[in-house]
Amino acid sequence: APVDRECAVGAVRVGDHHPASVFRIDPPPNRVVATIPIDTMVGGFHAAADGSLWVSEYNAGVVIRIDPATNRLTERVRVGGQAQALAELKGLLWVANTAGYVSAVDPVAGKVVGATVDVGHGVDGLVATPEGLWATTYDRGLVVLIDPSSRKIVRRTRINGHIATIALANGALWVSDFGHGRITRIDRQ
Repeated sequence: APVDRECAVGAVRVGDHHPASVFRIDPPPNRVVATIPIDTMVGGFHAAADGSLWVSEYNAGVVIRIDPATNRLTERVRVGGQAQALAELKGLLWVANTAGYVSAVDPVAGKVVGATVDVGHGVDGLVATPEGLWATTYDRGLVVLIDPSSRKIVRRTRINGHIATIALANGALWVSDFGHGRITRIDRQ
């Protein structure tokens, strides 16, 4: 069953957890042209500024880098817990973790750097904005703004529901609420 997708570098990549794989679909011919086996189900994707593709492996607590030209795994970084959404900010790859924290990976060094940010609840969604990282907590209906320099939570917004994904569009944040079947707009100011 498909669990996530990323559109970048001239292709669509879809994660599946039966079998645990990343499929590359090229338009045209609009079919799977490569299958990249991974250890567990995909938690999230991120197309990095350097052209590489990062994938979180949810149950393995790792993020992997895939070279989009060769469709080969080129890096594996242990982040612990259950790695979920990914975002890039200030040269680092940030990883949301349903174990309740956000960590940073230096993509050049291939390792976790600095202290993790304890959000205190299962972190599901993550998006980078000029003011910092916005993270969602599924079970608490909380959206937090993390300052990446201090690694502190600088704002909390409570939404009544089960908040999962988060996106930035037209200057606003949009969060999905699986519990109530709605999308909510959040002002970033």
